[in-house]
Amino acid sequence: MDTFGPITDNAGGIIEMSNQPESVRKKTDKLDAAGNTTKALTKGYAIGSASLAAFLLFSAYLETIHAIVRHKVESAGGVLLPRGVFRM
Repeated sequence: MDTFGPITDNAGGIIEMSNQPESVRKKTDKLDAAGNTTKALTKGYAIGSASLAAFLLFSAYLETIHAIVRHKVESAGGVLLPRGVFRM
């Protein structure tokens, strides 16, 4: 979907440079508009999926760090409280 816009835009440029009739250019302009729309939509999906991937990677990182710390604390004879539990 991301390549449709640039391809139709290039086709419009070729049509202009080859002095084709105006009716041909009108058709490529409609295709170019559709290409710009698909480009904008896919950009939104790309940003959303990258944000989700970053969140999941960071969450996995925190889980791994928590497991490492728990292992070190327990091997030293201590007790690591569950998340959200505080003792004063």
